[in-house]
Amino acid sequence: MDMHDDNTSAPTVQDQESEAVPSVWFIVLGFFGAVIIPAVLILPIMVVFLLSDYSLQELQDPAVLADGLASLATTPWFIAVGASLTWLSFLLPILVSLRKFSFKKLVTWLPSNPSSYLTAILVGVSLQGAFGLIGFLMNLFGYDSSTASNTGGFSGFSGGWILLAFLIIGVGAPVFEELFFRGFALNILRAKLGWTWAIVITSVLFGSLHVAAASSISGGIILGLFTGTAGLVFALLVRSSGSVKVGIVSHMAFNMVAFFAIFAGVG
Repeated sequence: MDMHDDNTSAPTVQDQESEAVPSVWFIVLGFFGAVIIPAVLILPIMVVFLLSDYSLQELQDPAVLADGLASLATTPWFIAVGASLTWLSFLLPILVSLRKFSFKKLVTWLPSNPSSYLTAILVGVSLQGAFGLIGFLMNLFGYDSSTASNTGGFSGFSGGWILLAFLIIGVGAPVFEELFFRGFALNILRAKLGWTWAIVITSVLFGSLHVAAASSISGGIILGLFTGTAGLVFALLVRSSGSVKVGIVSHMAFNMVAFFAIFAGVG
């Protein structure tokens, strides 16, 4: 297969447009911004909260510091602030690019066949089900698949905080991640490198971004493979439909299965 330009499928609306796209450096800005910006801005807040519970002398003990940080990392406010800053990092390159490009063209926010959304929902649910089955089999063979999860922090949510978990898992994450990865980044790389490389690169970036959310090294590798595969599937849906909205819908369905599993006591 020619990795630069794949013409084996019917052309979409995107294929018929030859307008310029933003620089690849905007993708770098969004990706590394999502890693660095939340950490830099949240760290001072975490220090303030830690000092309210521990003395400076106690925090010099690595074990005490690690326990304090771990406890803060699972609090609803921390998860909400971290998610918001990550999403803002994804939005920044898109907002800057709006000076020269329209939003609908920038992230391929285009009309799509209604049947594409039904397909997207079925694919999202089936994909999460397949990952759940793999996790179940891993547990049977003695591996704790929970170490490969990036939603463990939500298990402690209760009462009104469950609504916040719903907004983060089922709405915010799918919308902002798809806008950046399968809208903005995929569109830029498709124009510069062709569909195949665009899909591969955005899937690898998507998977690698989730690695640190796991609770072990092996869990991080598995989580990266899972989310990278999900990113690949979402990208293929966007390519076939011509709209990032289809990717968002599939991602929402994918995440909602995880949400209900967490709060139904399944996962």
